[in-house]
Amino acid sequence: MAITNKKVKKPSRNISNGKGKRNGKGNRNTKVSNRKGSNRRTKSKSKGVAGKKFTWKVGDCVKPKGMPGHYKILKSLNDNEWWMKGANRYDEAIPKLVEFRGWVKVKC
Repeated sequence: MAITNKKVKKPSRNISNGKGKRNGKGNRNTKVSNRKGSNRRTKSKSKGVAGKKFTWKVGDCVKPKGMPGHYKILKSLNDNEWWMKGANRYDEAIPKLVEFRGWVKVKC
């Protein structure tokens, strides 16, 4: 039988000198990071798609292509969303960008 020499890594022991921060469970954390929080970009408000302006108005009926029913626009919530009533009598907030993405205006 042949004996092979394998390099086995011994688990490193984390020896604390008692100066680590305590986490919420009362245990000591020995590693302290000095990282700063990441800078996050703020979302900009959309004013249409590539310079286009929204043409739908309150009271219009619209639907996605292929949908048998339609939605009726009840009010404008903000610059980005419509409040619509669906075919099954439920109300829903729909983004205004759908005007340029496969939705069509229909007669009520």
